[in-house]
Formats: sequence, structure tokens, C-alpha cells
Amino acid sequence: MNKILLIIKREYLSRVKKKSFIVMTFLTPLLIAGIYALIGYFTYTGIKDTHDKIAIVNNNKTLTAKLASNKNINYTYVNQSLNDAKLLLAKEDYDYFLYLPEFSLTEPKGIELFGNKQAGLSINRRISDDLEELIRNQKLQESGISQSDLDKLKTNIDIDTKKITADTGIEEASSAGASTIIAFVAGVLMFMFIMLYGIQV
Repeated sequence: MNKILLIIKREYLSRVKKKSFIVMTFLTPLLIAGIYALIGYFTYTGIKDTHDKIAIVNNNKTLTAKLASNKNINYTYVNQSLNDAKLLLAKEDYDYFLYLPEFSLTEPKGIELFGNKQAGLSINRRISDDLEELIRNQKLQESGISQSDLDKLKTNIDIDTKKITADTGIEEASSAGASTIIAFVAGVLMFMFIMLYGIQV
């Protein structure tokens, strides 16, 4: 038994005294935290600070409502043909131009977004959301339903989760969000330990 303890002690000390172990013990958590901080920063700035100027060519006679500019997108309707609008990207200060062809409000198809640069998922999603809301509001107006009447139909439901122990049957409050966070942190710690051990082997 004493020999086993001596071997464990020697192996432990030999690894702990290595400079690589000391450096990685402190550096790995900082690297992981830095990576997540960068991801969060770029995600936040990409959503918060982006402001795109979009010219709109509307050849749709059914869609009479117009997109309103917001803090992220400045919409400008232009009276141009499709080919002339493409030239606006080079001549005018527009990031993209949106082409709305003739389509039914029940099945909008053929909508195109042109730009000198690749449109990201965020700008694509924002424009889609704005168009969906625009078409939805026009449908409501044509149906004679006001937004206030529609809001009255909405009901917010909040469900409290509880866990019942099998042995005692006692109810305990639980949180799916907290459990997810704990599992995520545990996974990160496990990854760190595996990586640190792998470096030392």
C-alpha cells in the first residue's frame, strides 16, 4: 500500500512540477473564456450596430403597404427597373437592393436581394421578418381585423416545473434553464480536464 502511495505521489509531483502543466492550468480557462467572449462580442455587435441601406424595387401591385425603416435597416423605395436598380449599387450609397416581383400575398415567391457583398444570415432574416410582418398587417387590414383585436386573442402561459422524488414523493422546484447551464459548465470543465491530461501524457 505504501509503495502505491509513493508511486502516486511521485507521478503527481512529476506532472505538477512541469511548466507545461502550470501554464496550461491557468491558460486553458482563459483561452476558453476568451473564445466565448469573442463569439458573444461579434454576435452582439453584428446584431446591435449593423445599419444597412436597402433600395426597394416594388413591381408588386398587390402589396401596397411599404416597409418602414428601423434602427438596423434603412428602406428606400426607388422608381427604377430591375436592371437600372442593379446600377444603383455602384453609383449610389446602397448596401443592397430588394426586388419584389408580382406575387400573391398568400404565397410570396421570387423575392430577391442583390448586393455587392454576400448578404449574411442576419440581414436576410431581418428582411424576411419585416416582409412577413408587412404582409401579415396588410392581410389583417383587408380582413377588417385590427391589431388591437388580434392582441386580445393572445394569452401568455408560464409553466412552473417541479421534480418529485421517487422515494419520498416530495415536490421540489426545478429549473430547466439552470440545469442546462450546469450541464454546459460541467461539459466545459470536463473538456478542460481531458485536454490538460492529454497534454501531460
